[in-house]
Amino acid sequence: MKFVKSNYKKKCLILLLLSFGMIMTNLSLSLFNSSFLNNNYEEGNIIDYDDQIILPKASDSLPFFNGAGAKVNVSLHQSILNKSTLPFSNLDISNSFTEPFPNFNGYNTSFINITIENLYAPDKFLNIEDVYSGRQSVTTITYTSFEVNSNAKLDNLSIQVRNNGGAERYDINVYNSTWDGSDLTPDTDLNGVLSDVVQIVQADTGLSNIWINATNLDFDLDISNTDNNTFFISVKNSASIGEWIYENEGNGDDTIVYVGSVFWDQDQNLKMDLKPIDNTPKPSDINLKVNGIAVSDHSSGSNLGNWVPQQEFSSITDNIDFTITSGWWAVSCNITKVQINYTKTDLSADSSFEVLGNGQDIFWNVTKSGGLNYFDSRFNNYTINFTISSRWTNIEVWNGSNDKTSDIIPHDLNNYKNIQVFNAGNGTFWFLNATSSNLLENIKKYIGAMPATDTFNYTDLVHFNGNFSSSINNGTITLSVYNPSALNDQLNYTLVNNSFGSGTDLYFGDWDISDNVTKYGMFRILTQWNNGTDAGFFRDNITILAETSLVINQPIQNSIFNSSKIFNITITYSDTGQALDISDGDIYYKINAETYSSVNDSVEYIDNGQYNITFDCNNTAFNYGSNTIAIRANNSYYHNQTETLDFFILGETSLNRSIPKMSFDSGEIFNVTLYFNDTVKNIGINEPTVEIFINSSVYTPLDFYDYKKWVL
Repeated sequence: MKFVKSNYKKKCLILLLLSFGMIMTNLSLSLFNSSFLNNNYEEGNIIDYDDQIILPKASDSLPFFNGAGAKVNVSLHQSILNKSTLPFSNLDISNSFTEPFPNFNGYNTSFINITIENLYAPDKFLNIEDVYSGRQSVTTITYTSFEVNSNAKLDNLSIQVRNNGGAERYDINVYNSTWDGSDLTPDTDLNGVLSDVVQIVQADTGLSNIWINATNLDFDLDISNTDNNTFFISVKNSASIGEWIYENEGNGDDTIVYVGSVFWDQDQNLKMDLKPIDNTPKPSDINLKVNGIAVSDHSSGSNLGNWVPQQEFSSITDNIDFTITSGWWAVSCNITKVQINYTKTDLSADSSFEVLGNGQDIFWNVTKSGGLNYFDSRFNNYTINFTISSRWTNIEVWNGSNDKTSDIIPHDLNNYKNIQVFNAGNGTFWFLNATSSNLLENIKKYIGAMPATDTFNYTDLVHFNGNFSSSINNGTITLSVYNPSALNDQLNYTLVNNSFGSGTDLYFGDWDISDNVTKYGMFRILTQWNNGTDAGFFRDNITILAETSLVINQPIQNSIFNSSKIFNITITYSDTGQALDISDGDIYYKINAETYSSVNDSVEYIDNGQYNITFDCNNTAFNYGSNTIAIRANNSYYHNQTETLDFFILGETSLNRSIPKMSFDSGEIFNVTLYFNDTVKNIGINEPTVEIFINSSVYTPLDFYDYKKWVL
């Protein structure tokens, strides 16, 4: 608030001195004389009710803050544990089973553990081809393909040949395969260059087709060393008379045949016996899978394993299907345990909050509209998860009137907290209560760069900063200013900011008071912030004062009045901010060193902010000579102004004389008597200054007597 010293000019004592100075005083409790100042949230008197603008009411300035928070993610869990044994004697014949699936939309598996035991993989006989269509000379090396789906051992091998005209030696090798574009071709001799798997010498067969055998080969077939699980058997004769029997392709059991490097459209007659790596294999030995995903070996290394997929599964029915496949033939096994956890994650609950005042905790409520009725009676271990802010504390969970708080376990996550509610169940009114700190500690106000108190002038630009107890970087800040309650408690100004920096001391925005305010008084400021999971609230009051001026229009300074004069002082008291007249000012005056008058004593309002104050120069408070009248104008929520008028009062007099005669003899001594009187007060004037002139020359009498009334 500004203070300006009054300027005083010294004048001679015969003239009155009128000095005018502007004094802008703080509005104090005693000046306002308003009991509302003892209450933090009540306002006092506001002037100019008659011409106030009536607007549609937007909102009341409630002493608390409530609102909707962010949606809270809710997930449900239920599980099944099936320990009954489910045997499979031959996965080539039967390899499927089902388990219950929740009969509500939105569920997926979140954990599966299927235990598979007693794996058994029998030896396998493969009849690649045994039908006669013709004979193929094997003077040029000839290849024919076969496939295995897991690692195996080639135990026995048979080919059908004819060597009419003499004995023949057949050289047999095993090759892996490789892709040549889109064709699979023989790649590498797995037994080493020029080293045969087996050599078979066959006597002359005449016109007969003979199966020749190679036994106890114990040759490893590693599918990781070949493409498409495909291998080739190569056959070449040494005497150029041996032939390999084949069948024309077309009956659905086609293989790949090359004669040299040329593809031939036929199937060579071939049989073989395969052994698994182990007849009681680990799952990885036989490429065991469930729903296309590999079964893991058990740590014991025995013929059992566990299927624990990382991906989720769902079902459109109330069952979930599982299919077991193997890279080996006719595998048998037992399913001894199935554990499945089901999770529903497509739910959310509505959160709301309320804070009752400055510095008080935020009360949070999370309620699922319609309740939670998604648990299937075929399952157990019903669990509800609420994912809430990590700042929330004092957590309670209820299912209607049933307090479930003792069944919760919180788990801290990054910036969040997962509240697990065990022993849950269906219910129409599940809700969670919690509290969090009110993060908004204070609203700082500035004028320019200078911190301000809570009192502002009409023309001020107020700069708002919020002080938070923890760093924030998102959400929405709403700062609302409400008119004084004595006016209409109506929303006057709102600032919304959802784009701000990060920190604990944040700029909210500026308010040009003159843009919105037309009346003065104590305004409520409600500042609200929330980001859906945290909130802040601060309620404050600021006082807005009118800027005023007080002018003494007349009389002019240093006027001179006779003691019988009754005169008016005319003043103008104005609202300078809005250029308005003040018609109901409280006017006081003080004569010389007297106390101030009562309000509006001898004051008459004229118009246009002008007032007349009537004074009688014969008032005993006045002196003959120099006098000062101090005039003070104020009103509730208006700046006080004081001006002074300096003036002089001259006493009105009469002079009477008494002379005994009009002619005297030379040398005669006589007396002249003078009576000097104050005609307004009708009293003699004491100790006047008397000058005697005889024929224009100063004369000093022989004797001079002052009898207070008569001068001799």
